[in-house]
Amino acid sequence: MRMFQMKSAVLALGLLVAGGFVATVPVPAAYGQSNISGDIAGTVTDPSGAAVSNAQITVTSAARGDVKVVTSDNAGNFRVPLLQPGTYKVSVKAQGFEGASADVTVSQGVITPVGVKLTVGQASTTIEVTGDAVQLLHTDDAQISTTFDLQQIQTLPNPGNDLTFVAQTTPGAVMNTQGGYGNFSVNGLPGTSNTFTINGGYEGDPYLNLNNSGATNLLLGNNDVESVTVITNSYDAAFGGLGGAQVNEISRSGSNHWHGNLAYWWNGRVMNANSYFNKASGSPRNFDNANQWAAAVGGPLKRDKIFGFIDTEGIRVIIPVRNTAYGPSPAYQAAILGAAGSADPNLAPYGNLADNGNTGEAGVYQTIFKYYNNAPNWSKGAVDSQDPKTWIWNGQTTNFGREWLLNGRVDFNISDKDRLYVHFKDDHGVQPTQTSFLDPVFDAQSPQPSYEGQLNETHTFGPTLTNQFLLAASYYRAIFTNTNGTTLGGSNIPFALIAEGQATESGDWDLNVNSSSWIGGADYAFPQGRNVTGYQFADDVSWNKGKHNWKFGYTFRRDDISDYTSSEHNIKFGGGENFILDMGDFAAGYSDEWAERFPQRLSNPVALYVSGGYVQDQYKPTPKLSLTLGLRLEHNSNPLCKTNCVSNLASDFANLPHTASAPYNTILASGRQQAFFAQQDIAWEPRFGFSYQPGSKTTIRGGFGMFADYFPAEIMGDLIANLPNVDRFTVLGAAYGNPITLDASDPASGHAAAVTSYHALNALYSQGACYKGCGPSLSLFNVTGGVFTRPTITGTAHKVFLPTYEEWSFAVERELVKNTVLAVNYVGNRSYHQPVANSPNAWDGAGTNASLPTSRPNTALGSVTEYYSGSYSNFNGLISTLTSREKWLTLQFNYAYGHALDTSSNGGFNAFGVNAVGQINPYNLRQQYGNADYDTRHYISANYALTPHFRGPNLLVNDWELAGTIFHNTGYPFSVTDATGDVVYGTAALAKQIDNNFNHHCGGGKHVNTPCDFASHFTASTDYGQQGRNQLFGPNYTDFDLDVNKGFRVTESAKVKLGVQFFNLMNHPNFQIPLADVNDGAANGTIYTTANTPTSILGAFLGGDASPRLIQFKGSFVF
Repeated sequence: MRMFQMKSAVLALGLLVAGGFVATVPVPAAYGQSNISGDIAGTVTDPSGAAVSNAQITVTSAARGDVKVVTSDNAGNFRVPLLQPGTYKVSVKAQGFEGASADVTVSQGVITPVGVKLTVGQASTTIEVTGDAVQLLHTDDAQISTTFDLQQIQTLPNPGNDLTFVAQTTPGAVMNTQGGYGNFSVNGLPGTSNTFTINGGYEGDPYLNLNNSGATNLLLGNNDVESVTVITNSYDAAFGGLGGAQVNEISRSGSNHWHGNLAYWWNGRVMNANSYFNKASGSPRNFDNANQWAAAVGGPLKRDKIFGFIDTEGIRVIIPVRNTAYGPSPAYQAAILGAAGSADPNLAPYGNLADNGNTGEAGVYQTIFKYYNNAPNWSKGAVDSQDPKTWIWNGQTTNFGREWLLNGRVDFNISDKDRLYVHFKDDHGVQPTQTSFLDPVFDAQSPQPSYEGQLNETHTFGPTLTNQFLLAASYYRAIFTNTNGTTLGGSNIPFALIAEGQATESGDWDLNVNSSSWIGGADYAFPQGRNVTGYQFADDVSWNKGKHNWKFGYTFRRDDISDYTSSEHNIKFGGGENFILDMGDFAAGYSDEWAERFPQRLSNPVALYVSGGYVQDQYKPTPKLSLTLGLRLEHNSNPLCKTNCVSNLASDFANLPHTASAPYNTILASGRQQAFFAQQDIAWEPRFGFSYQPGSKTTIRGGFGMFADYFPAEIMGDLIANLPNVDRFTVLGAAYGNPITLDASDPASGHAAAVTSYHALNALYSQGACYKGCGPSLSLFNVTGGVFTRPTITGTAHKVFLPTYEEWSFAVERELVKNTVLAVNYVGNRSYHQPVANSPNAWDGAGTNASLPTSRPNTALGSVTEYYSGSYSNFNGLISTLTSREKWLTLQFNYAYGHALDTSSNGGFNAFGVNAVGQINPYNLRQQYGNADYDTRHYISANYALTPHFRGPNLLVNDWELAGTIFHNTGYPFSVTDATGDVVYGTAALAKQIDNNFNHHCGGGKHVNTPCDFASHFTASTDYGQQGRNQLFGPNYTDFDLDVNKGFRVTESAKVKLGVQFFNLMNHPNFQIPLADVNDGAANGTIYTTANTPTSILGAFLGGDASPRLIQFKGSFVF
């Protein structure tokens, strides 16, 4: 292989360091028939440029040998539709001309353009085109697409080998570094609006509108993927679903040649830098042990006919968790269990168990103390110098996340007209959802298996008519649970003992808010989640007719869900809640508060479906101009509960009866099957795009399209948890003058009172029970002796609409030099009918907020959350992309300047980061129109792959690979809040802005101890609207990741690779948005933690800190 000069290598490396070039090879893409196949299209001309009609174009798969033959029309145009992604040999023959052939790569969802100019001569002569020119101009489409091939997928440093990662490097995408919902946002659209598919099968959560993930919160399977195409503005009507990016993954397949790989990755503490805050406090580096592996092999089962491929992958991550822990001191324990009159008043100010006649509870207390006394490191602890009742020790445990999967695919060339493949995935893992400092019995170790498969069949009716059919099915279990919950539920501690506040005295134990040191841990929240069984089918038809390519298609997907939301806070699973607010009450045998739920069913069956159809015509009036016009119609079902378990507000909140005497069965419409009373049934989604090529080196493209999201089905989890399906009772205890005992089996316990209330509600709800004032026999407050509290309700407006987007773009692409293209895209969109959560029952008893009433508006209800379709957004951005493909270097560099504004962000249900997503002023949504949570004005993303060659011994200088990614943004927006606690059942107002004479950007290590400039320019609010939402910006974010590999050839087609991956290569400290509340005192405006990538080699949300530089060894064998 010819070597390039050293100066070229130096220049390339200099560009990478200075500009952060990327290598995502965007194949000239567009109007592909579907998200699982691509087309080849082009024009055959003679030496003068005149069209050559009736030329025979033969397309042959390099991997599988299957063949398709078409002929050019009178204008010389041809199109080969619905091809599986991969490499093909295109051969062209025409009478009176020499033949021509070329190798091209087809990617899913896009068209690969091939221009063929024939030379006059003998038809028996074929000239193979072997030039190094690469078609980077998008000559046939308007949409913005990026395709990653197998080499990039396996070479780019991917934190955790997560399938969603590469999409974060595409033009317009911004990475979520705030730890919220959605790994990225595209062009100012919600992070919950991206569609993910594998071989066309939906790879998303129908509740959250997020990509699926396994037990490690990663979407594993990277070694099973052949190519990825990300489309951020799709004007092809074949694409439906959500309004953001379309991320389409195609699995690897067998071929006529055996191929495969074996890979292993390892990271440990010795490989990592210390984190910023560890260094600041003098703490050592965090320990971790991360092991990840993959192995795959594929080849012919029957040459040219049947091909097989199988892949296995896995990850095991061990992350120790440490924190200062608090518990009851030995002296305090002894005082509680001592004889009557023996307790030190400093330890038991109200007496001990014996003093209060509660010796029957001694067994429960002994069990509690046994768990504390046997906790790891307990004996090395010490009494708190400020509080003799409290014992302080070093709490330690280990998060052990593990997951493995098996993937397989079989391809069949049934005939020259029929091709079929089947793909499956089997994923198993256990998630350390919650781990205890006390005993593993309190650990929530959640098994999360999943299974899925896709079948694709392509039938060719003739040279101009092709049909493709997809059938897919999946099952996954996303239930978070303590597998010991039933055992704990049958024990004498069927509750979480939550020490969370103080009533009359100081102390540490009752201020501890770390569930890892609680008896019961976080069992009050388990089980929760859902099992999801889904199936879908899609059928697409492509028909070439002259200068027109017509497309028709229909899709249908249904999900059947077992929703376990009702099971939370269930004593049968150890989920009762005993709150300690006063340590004196605990010493006397009393609980200060008890909370418990009583579900009618432990789980509820929920069903929903989506369907859509489209028609589209791509018209090519001239070889230089392509026009596409399509219409897609989508219908999203009204989610239903098969057991009639939906309970919604009977009308919009404003129209409900508001008195305490109003019967609950008139306030709530219970026993319903459907979630919504009325909804938008059809989304009309017209699409238009054009591409014009005024010269051989320039294209002008643009388009407009409408898209719609699903109304998030997670609303069902709330609607099935309302009265009377799930009854939650909070029994106020000793701190409130009601001495309920701690022992849940005692007749005087909070549990016993809650059971009495539950039976009363069940008996009286249908008879018209109210809170107060409807007669003593129907007043739940009176019947339960004051135990019944006003219920918390989540509902929806009477009619909901589909979140709708209008998206447009205009782009100019110019080939600067051979194989290098600069594209400048203007991208815009607006959305409306976005869901937003309002709190219409908010009030302020202290009178500090002028807009709120001083008493609750609806005296029958507690907190009320009402979702309605009232939010909206706007985005305008300019995106510049430089793309180059050389034999030794592929790169793409994206710079985006954009401005995203909205009234609420990220689809209204789940936050993108640290900012709240609900409506702040319950009477004025327009007031919070401001910067979206993902509005970062300047954004750079890049990835690159470099294969340098140097002079010297082959063993040392050959087979080097360098690849990397670069990300930089100028900070995400935030607001300063005023969370005084005066606003009840509502969102705290934003703080009052005094003036605008300060630096609106806050970032940098100096602000860990010194507040940012904004802190002194805000004060307590007296009303809503005294500060614009999201007008401040947090710290910049900069990240360089690098993969360096050296290969050693074993044979001509096999090599061993040894390498190392660097994540956050420069060890740059990236900080999270600062504390920003005027009630934080001196901490207001200070930086308190670092920012992490959404996925990492330590998994996601497993307790690992991926913010410092992490170095990972990588070894592989490829053949």
